[in-house]
Amino acid sequence: MNNSKILLTAILAISCAMPAAAQFANTGNTTTTTTTRVARDINPYDRVSVSYVNTMLSTDVKNADDFSINGVGIDYIHGFSLSKSFPLYLETGVKATLSFYSREDCAFANIWDDDAENKDFKTTFQTLSAAIPLNLAYKFTLTNGEVSIVPYLGLNFKFNIMANGKEVYEPDDDDKEKEKYDFFDKKDMGDKDACWKRFQLGWHIGAGLNYRQFYIGLSYGTDFMELAKKVNTSTFAVSVGYNF
Repeated sequence: MNNSKILLTAILAISCAMPAAAQFANTGNTTTTTTTRVARDINPYDRVSVSYVNTMLSTDVKNADDFSINGVGIDYIHGFSLSKSFPLYLETGVKATLSFYSREDCAFANIWDDDAENKDFKTTFQTLSAAIPLNLAYKFTLTNGEVSIVPYLGLNFKFNIMANGKEVYEPDDDDKEKEKYDFFDKKDMGDKDACWKRFQLGWHIGAGLNYRQFYIGLSYGTDFMELAKKVNTSTFAVSVGYNF
C-alpha cells in the first residue's frame, strides 16, 4: 500500500471514530460545561500555518519519468460556522506554495571512446502557485475542550503563477553553457502540449489536530485537470499553525 492510500485510510478511520470518541469524552460533564463547549466549538475561526509540500508529477509520456518536487507553503484559512447547534464549517482562504527541483546527470559524448569528454548536466526549476480551497469540515472536541480533531474534504482551485527552469552544461574545462526556459512558453517548451496550464481544479482530503490555539495537519489531494498533456499531479502536505 503506498503512502497516499495509507493517509486516506487513516483520515477516513479518524472521521468514523471521532463521533464515538467525542461522545465518550463528554460523558459525565455538567449541562453548563457542555453548553459552554458547544458555544465555543461553533464559533468561526482563523488560522495561519506553514507547510511542507511534496508534489508528484506523474506522466504517461513515453520515455518520461515521474518525479516529485519539494516546497514550502504559507496558508491562511477562515472557518465559517454553518450551524448554531453543531460544529460544521465551511473553510476557505489562500495557500501559496513555492517549490524547488534539482537534478544532476552525467552522460558521455561517446561511450565507446575512453578519451571522450564527460558531460555533466544540472537541471533546476522553481514554481510558485496560489490555491483557494473550499472545504467542508467538522470539529470533534475531546477531553476538556482543549483538544479537537477536524477532518475535512474539499475542492482546490489552483493558479500556477510561475514555473521557470534552467539547464547547465559543464564540460571538463569548466566552460559552462546555460539554457533558461519558461514552462508556460510554447517557444521554450517546443510544443503547446508540453506547456503547463495556468489553472487546475482538484480535490483534497485531510485532518487537523488542535491543541488550544496550536494546529498540526495532514492532507492529500490530486487534480482533476492535467498540469500539461498526459501530466497529472498529486500533493501531500504537513502543516503547523496557529488558530485565532
